[in-house]
Amino acid sequence: MYEAAEDSFLLEEEIIAFCKDKVITKSLDMGTGSGIQANTLCKFSKEVYAVDINKESKEKIGKKIKFIHSDLFKKVKEKDFDLIVFNPPYLPDGEEKADPELTGGKQGVELTLKFLKQAKKHLKEDGTILFIASSHANLDLLEKKAGKEYYLERIRELPLFFEKLYVYKATLEKKVLDKVKE
Repeated sequence: MYEAAEDSFLLEEEIIAFCKDKVITKSLDMGTGSGIQANTLCKFSKEVYAVDINKESKEKIGKKIKFIHSDLFKKVKEKDFDLIVFNPPYLPDGEEKADPELTGGKQGVELTLKFLKQAKKHLKEDGTILFIASSHANLDLLEKKAGKEYYLERIRELPLFFEKLYVYKATLEKKVLDKVKE
């Protein structure tokens, strides 16, 4: 199970900054791992869901958080989330020994793109997604493909000695909302 590190703390800070002046009714922490994001969401959201492929993650989250054992959204029936957060595995295959906790596909963004494709069906029209990406991944590919369905914005950058981490904010484009409603 992935334990909280620099990327986790960076996303946690952005969740706090984002939620501070908003009313969040329902939120979801995809790939909860250590539970840091789900537990942070509890301070701001009336209803919190945590999803992870690893059943052991349930032990890391608070009792009022609803845990769903699932590979991304496969078993998530709930919809209309105000906020979805995701700290995905984001390194390209080859940089790590195909560790599923660290690698996000050949380019490092494939898992994030799969997540974004599925997430739009679970997000409120005016909902927001916050997620992490790395400078080691193919960010051009991520932005090009995700930009067809979402308005993407890099809202934070954390330079480390070996990479830069980015927090992205994604909201649905109007043309995508029309397709989701059909």
